[in-house]
Amino acid sequence: TKEVFEDEHVRERGLVEERKVDGSDHPFINMPVQFSNADTDIYRNPPKLGEHTREELRGVGYDEETLDDLEANDII
Repeated sequence: TKEVFEDEHVRERGLVEERKVDGSDHPFINMPVQFSNADTDIYRNPPKLGEHTREELRGVGYDEETLDDLEANDII
């Protein structure tokens, strides 16, 4: 929620990182655990809603025909 990004502790620790997603800036919480010799920067944005749905369903056994049917019926 909005309160997380405004929290004094979160701000003081430098955990808020602004990133561009679809052309506009959005706040993200960076890695809360910091190591002196490790790069913990965020390298990519989180996936968009449904971006990996087919891939994940394939991984649990759905075949392409079933996935096509699910997509055609606006289920995925």
